Amino acid sequence: MMKTVVLAFCIMGFDLRVKGAEFRFGEESKDPCILLNLDATFNLTLEENNVTRTAPPFNLEGAMVHPNKSICGTETEAAVLTVQIFPSNERLTFRFIRNNDNVEMSVVLDMVPGKHFDDQNTTTQFEIDSDTNLYIGALTKSSYKCLSEQVMVFNKDEPFNMTMTITNLQVQAYNIEGDTFGPVVECSQDIVTTPGLPTTEPPPETTPSTTIPSTVPVYVVRQDNKACIVLKARLKLNIKYVRYDEEPGEVSLYVPQDAKVGGNCGADDTMVQNINLTFFETNWLLEIDIKKDLDLGVFEEDEDFEFHWERVRLTFDVDNHFDDAVDAGQVKTVETEMMDHEFTASFDGSFKCNSKQTIELSNDVTMATSDLQYKAFSESDDINFSDEDVTECDADNDDDDGDRRVLITVLGSVFGGLAVVLFTIGFIWKVRSRKRVNYELLAGVSYDRSVLRSDTSMDKRMY
Repeated sequence: MMKTVVLAFCIMGFDLRVKGAEFRFGEESKDPCILLNLDATFNLTLEENNVTRTAPPFNLEGAMVHPNKSICGTETEAAVLTVQIFPSNERLTFRFIRNNDNVEMSVVLDMVPGKHFDDQNTTTQFEIDSDTNLYIGALTKSSYKCLSEQVMVFNKDEPFNMTMTITNLQVQAYNIEGDTFGPVVECSQDIVTTPGLPTTEPPPETTPSTTIPSTVPVYVVRQDNKACIVLKARLKLNIKYVRYDEEPGEVSLYVPQDAKVGGNCGADDTMVQNINLTFFETNWLLEIDIKKDLDLGVFEEDEDFEFHWERVRLTFDVDNHFDDAVDAGQVKTVETEMMDHEFTASFDGSFKCNSKQTIELSNDVTMATSDLQYKAFSESDDINFSDEDVTECDADNDDDDGDRRVLITVLGSVFGGLAVVLFTIGFIWKVRSRKRVNYELLAGVSYDRSVLRSDTSMDKRMY
């Protein structure tokens, strides 16, 4: 059923690493319906009375597939692969879920605290399950391969928290022909798009990245010779926390330009695409899901549609960016579902918003975007943005309206002032004109009177 090289994990500090494990499952004597190869490291923590505890390390070499708990998938039922861990007999379960012709993987660890912590007498099992599913390719006859590091987070079941770091993954849970993997589809993280020059590895980062990036970062998700997602933006994270002195603290960090870009484009008819950014030495992870707008009905080929941000999730480590944090060393995850179709763009177009937009991930964590433009579901390898079909945010339009209002106000003031000047000049001219007319009339009356007197004198002399 299973061929394993080494199996180990890191639960609560114990080294539990699945190193080069190769799992196969098939019902009865049939060919395998699930093939899974991977390296994995799990980090599990137990939080009690503001103290983080770790379990003693132990080795799980010899784990085997549990056939009675594994299932081949159907059109209506997800494929399930369960591994029985030795010697604790705890179960690690992989579920392969069909989602709009894509396949996603979730992971559950059935853990008994008493087997790992001396003072935990309970024999009750805790199901520690992954917060989100990991995309593992389209529902085709191909296998999905990703050598790059990917991180899954488990923190739904307090006081236990866990992260799972996966490398050297190859998996196929549906449409296996024969007993081997189908043609390989590589994840976008493994695809090198441009040759790079040799570089010296930078020293560990010890201070917050509070400086605004000099140029607007561009993050690209590529798959099958297409740049399906292009995100250009400055992304600023603001996180509030509590210090040891019980005073409030706050850090403001920009996602760096050199963040590692991952994600998935999915199949041609996929409804959700994803971009994830990994950064800092402690592997902070920012995930953004982008979804086609279902409100427009069933989409046919070449039919127009809209897409929008559906969900934003941040997983971060309370690391050296946080000065004297009470919960130092903890891994936290916050997320928000964007229910109002924010950042909506049209088919073959893009969304643009230069103005600052704030997304609240929790009461203590926000993400501010600025100089943002993105496109998704692109079939082209062009990472540039077209000037056509650009949807601008209301804030940018408000700024334009404000500029127009300022211009109108200035022009109104200028023309209003000019009207006052012209009115004043006209008034002065009219007053002066009236004075001149009056003077001429007066002068004419005086002249008539003198002439009249002169005529009267002449008449007297004639008589």
